[in-house]
Amino acid sequence: MTPAEPYVQAVRYFEHGWPGPLPIGKRPRQKTPPPEGYTGNKGAWPTLEQILEWVEAEPRLNIGLRLPANVIGIDVDAYDDKHGAGTLLDIEDHHGRLPATWISTARGDGVSGIRLFRLPPGADQALLKDDLDGIEVIRFGHRYANVWPSVHPQAGGYRWITPEGALNGKIPKPDELAELPEGWYRHISQQCSCYGLKITATSGDPVADVVNKYRKAAGSRHNAARGAVLPLVGFLDQGWPGAAAALDEVHAGFLASIPPEETRERRPEAEWQRLVEGAREKGPGLITPFNSADGSRRANDHDHVNHDDIDPDHDDIDPDLDDFLDAPEPEHDWIIPGLIERGDRCIVTGGEGIGKSTLLRQMSVTTASGIHPFSSDKIDPRRVLLVDCENSRRHIREKMRPLRLTAGERLQRRQLIVIVRPEGLDLHGLEDQRWLTQKVEANRPDLLIIGPLYKLASGDPTAEEPAKAVSALVDRLRTVYGFAVVIEAHSPHGVQGVRGFSRTKRPYGASLWLRWPEFGLHLGDTGQLAHWRGARDERQWPSFLTRGGSWPFTIPFDRHAVLWAKVVAYAGTQLFRPSLRMIEAAIVEPRSTIQRVLDQHSDEWASMFAEEDET
Repeated sequence: MTPAEPYVQAVRYFEHGWPGPLPIGKRPRQKTPPPEGYTGNKGAWPTLEQILEWVEAEPRLNIGLRLPANVIGIDVDAYDDKHGAGTLLDIEDHHGRLPATWISTARGDGVSGIRLFRLPPGADQALLKDDLDGIEVIRFGHRYANVWPSVHPQAGGYRWITPEGALNGKIPKPDELAELPEGWYRHISQQCSCYGLKITATSGDPVADVVNKYRKAAGSRHNAARGAVLPLVGFLDQGWPGAAAALDEVHAGFLASIPPEETRERRPEAEWQRLVEGAREKGPGLITPFNSADGSRRANDHDHVNHDDIDPDHDDIDPDLDDFLDAPEPEHDWIIPGLIERGDRCIVTGGEGIGKSTLLRQMSVTTASGIHPFSSDKIDPRRVLLVDCENSRRHIREKMRPLRLTAGERLQRRQLIVIVRPEGLDLHGLEDQRWLTQKVEANRPDLLIIGPLYKLASGDPTAEEPAKAVSALVDRLRTVYGFAVVIEAHSPHGVQGVRGFSRTKRPYGASLWLRWPEFGLHLGDTGQLAHWRGARDERQWPSFLTRGGSWPFTIPFDRHAVLWAKVVAYAGTQLFRPSLRMIEAAIVEPRSTIQRVLDQHSDEWASMFAEEDET
């Protein structure tokens, strides 16, 4: 087989358990049409003899897999003006992250592609819908999946991506696919509360309107019954007269619509119960004349809740204080033990040229290599996504090369992903929101390091609205994908003080950033690492860092160096030169020891207060 003969591989697909590898197109590199009579709900399955005939006659055509009845494909389109990445994120926000599975794709954006899943037991393909913005559901009776080694007419060759994200040239078997989560199945079959329905009465009797629509429906009585279940269950639960009898009529029609030869396989009564349960799950999203804006049952100033309105079967499961306190605490899910836990948000500030970018690059390389960034202890390697929105590629390569050499064999391929965007991002806009979502989806990081903060949105960096857009997107992504995030930020420019210019430690920008992170750290010019906001949890961040050693920043082991950093950190909070007594009280060290440290650094100490001495 050569790349010019994709369909020759159809036999291998058949041997791997795929019953419908079809030749696609009339000539090479086409996505349509499939052979007539082999697709749709009533299409035939090709025999091995038929496949061999196609191989002999049309080896240069692409391969399209008609999926077996227990497999579907979630086809995400995230290129050009398609919105699949955003839709994927929205659904995962409500129903959980899709498990890793095999993906067929010809795109290079990291998101677009067909994610193949086995359906959960009892799932009905007939219920699946296709009206998702940028996402289509491929199934037994609808479409087919173009697969390796087919060639896309614009995007190039198709390839298989394993659940681990590798390209290993294997063909998956259907039983190797991940199972589609139940929440996702209920969503794409529109049986979840994401789908609301507004019912309006045209005859004055909304139950009768639904029944009449059901009776007059053209086409499949089965589909008409499914369409009537949601409103009728809503009316039944709200006590509308006639709803129970109407639902019984639809129930009988539903059972009668299923051919006798299919009853053993489909289990009609169980299917009906799933429809009713799904309708009840949607209840909060159902708008009927009982609760619509123009209905008589909307609460108003004269309404009140009576005892009879309370459900007698409600569960008293809310915990009291003792139960609440006795509940087991979840284990820490450390990204960097003692420093960063999954889901944490941290902003690191500092002045220009202080070394905060160097510090975060060091954290990215060490974390990906399984090295504690400050103690050099061995830790579990984590996948890191580093997005630099300020520096050039040349600059970053120059700074990263020595770190890569120091990490050596401990840094494995694909553990640290580096993306350079010197033009910055505008996460206030949909295009760059989609871009960042695609990068996170493609790389699935444990730790995202990104910045600087002022380059993440266009416009005034002190305005609250862009900051809200950036923080909301990052929060959604870290919730769905389960990573921790560290953002680099600049400190505001200096303000005039008694002894020249002093710099605040908070991030430059909107006040939201003072409240948003769990941890806010400031890297000082002498290596002090100070918190500019109260930490929301116990962490073991070092108070001081020194330059030099195997990594750019290390924890100082020289006691005098530590004491000097403490003195400088305290002095930086004072308008005037502090006395020995004041320093002693602040850092809780002997006065004689402090004096020796000041003597060792007398020139530096004097320069810090030179302007004060001149006045």
